[in-house]
Amino acid sequence: MDNRKLLENHLQFLSSHRGERKTVRDIEYIISDKPSFNIAFPLAESVIDSIEPEFRLYVPDWVSGRNTFSTNRDKLFEITYMALPGLEMNWKTVETFSIKKAESSEDIEDFSVVQGRGFTSTDAEYDEWYNWMKPFNMRNLNNNNQHFYTAYENGKPVGVCLSVIHDNCAGIYAVATLPEFRKKGISTKVMSHALQDACKTGIDTITLQVATDSYAHLFYRKLGFIDVFKCSVHDSITG
Repeated sequence: MDNRKLLENHLQFLSSHRGERKTVRDIEYIISDKPSFNIAFPLAESVIDSIEPEFRLYVPDWVSGRNTFSTNRDKLFEITYMALPGLEMNWKTVETFSIKKAESSEDIEDFSVVQGRGFTSTDAEYDEWYNWMKPFNMRNLNNNNQHFYTAYENGKPVGVCLSVIHDNCAGIYAVATLPEFRKKGISTKVMSHALQDACKTGIDTITLQVATDSYAHLFYRKLGFIDVFKCSVHDSITG
């Protein structure tokens, strides 16, 4: 499995939905107006100490010898980059939900509402993140390499996912379901639809990222995804 190919797909997503990409020597930066998405990916261990303190540090294990490097930054969490061997999707999906690929601003509105509700727990958090994420979604509506999918039950948008296609690789992002509709197979259904469409374009790789050892990590393993590499996330340095 090509580690750089999986990372590049993630960078394509981050640079179109979280901030601006900048490459300096062996460092890939995402520069965002959200501090948590000011990110630096070192691609060589020798550059880790040169990364500016205001950037969160994302260190792939293949860069640092399985994350054995030393740093004065606090480790926040770890993410795992996963892939689906052989593009095999032998998933059982429910038939009670319809799936629609976004074609209009109204479709993006439905997508953004579910995305916001799916990733937040309070109205205040929802207002903040919905208003921040929706413009990125709208901006990429006509991006031929990005495809937004929404699951509906009786006309109500209840689940979403986004596919980002780059270099024959399809990355899955923004998998979210309204809280009251979880554990009904919606995520599997909408992901299956998105990936079936992606396979028609001739992709050879399917990837995603997930918090290591989380519920979602176990869920994706059950779907057949395998761990490819891990990335440790370290806090920015303030004060």
